Amino acid sequence: MDLAPRRLLALSVAGLAVGLGGCSGNDKDADGVELPEQSADVLEGFRLGWQGFNHRLSRLVVVAGDEATDVAVIGGTSTSFEAPDLPEGCDQASCNEFPFGDTADVSVWWATARSTAVAMVPVTFTAEVGRDGVAVSETVTLPAEIPGAVAIALVTGVDLDTDHPLAGEASCYRPRYGWHPNHLGIDLGEVELSGTSATVTAQLAFSAGKTFDPDRQCIDEVNERAVVAMTVHAVVLYGDTAIARGAVATAEAYPFSGDKLHPEEQVESAPVTVDFSGVSDPLVGYRMLDFRFDPDRTDDRGAYLRTLGWWVTPEGQANGIATNYSPGTQLEDFGYTFLGEAAAVDVQGTVERGLSSASLAAALDGDGNAVVTAVEH
Repeated sequence: MDLAPRRLLALSVAGLAVGLGGCSGNDKDADGVELPEQSADVLEGFRLGWQGFNHRLSRLVVVAGDEATDVAVIGGTSTSFEAPDLPEGCDQASCNEFPFGDTADVSVWWATARSTAVAMVPVTFTAEVGRDGVAVSETVTLPAEIPGAVAIALVTGVDLDTDHPLAGEASCYRPRYGWHPNHLGIDLGEVELSGTSATVTAQLAFSAGKTFDPDRQCIDEVNERAVVAMTVHAVVLYGDTAIARGAVATAEAYPFSGDKLHPEEQVESAPVTVDFSGVSDPLVGYRMLDFRFDPDRTDDRGAYLRTLGWWVTPEGQANGIATNYSPGTQLEDFGYTFLGEAAAVDVQGTVERGLSSASLAAALDGDGNAVVTAVEH
């Protein structure tokens, strides 16, 4: 599935502002529709960075809330100290696990918007996502029909869990230990309006690549059959208002020294600028996020990740980053591309925002589930 549509590639890398609505709240006429107070918690950005090493991706939870954002990050047994449980008859030498602990430094750019002019309706997409991706449509009811209104859906949270059976028969590898992603994508598409109904079709993508590591041969035998459970939280913003949208494109190619004890430093990509002019005091966020790891390779390699993140500010500074720098465990070079679409919406009300950070040990509860932490705003 292609989550980098040509219509977005045609946009400027620096961003393109598009006025989609009528007036802003200051010049609405007396006949404007007034709604019961609406509120929405939006994820304006997220970044994780492991303190110790690079890792697989096993569980990622980041869901914005009113007073806190729920976060959990697990990168396999090498982050959670989980004791491996190898199925009977499997060869440990080619299905090796290295139980260890690691801590993720996380940052959350959050915002809470309130308005009586712009509808804010939550919507959730849940799917089992394999290599071919999946489309999920959801319809929500709007509080009123607003003449001249436009709409957009923005991401408010992501929950990805690799603890899902493989497509087809089971194997020696336990997917709960994580995968090495080579594609991770969310595209909320365009909102379809019909009276007081709004329909959003989300395109979700995830694929896992190979390691080419003798200790992880059992992963490379089944990576093409990886399936993850994915839930994407979003909000539909609908009103006679102004919206600016623009592409965010970043990419890096990091060489490898050949010495795993002394790999080259990996400097994160510089932010790009999206033109949000014409939208005052906006609520900002992403409609689309698309990461491809080692996109120039043709051997289906997947990525160990040290950092991963995306964010956008009301001033139009936006970025998507990924690295795999890891002295002692880094084996090869690394590259990625990020393509997103960010948006700024005049909610004609108030927007409270902030940046919250925490250091979270990769912890599992007694049932082996990731411990989710409320990172307070």
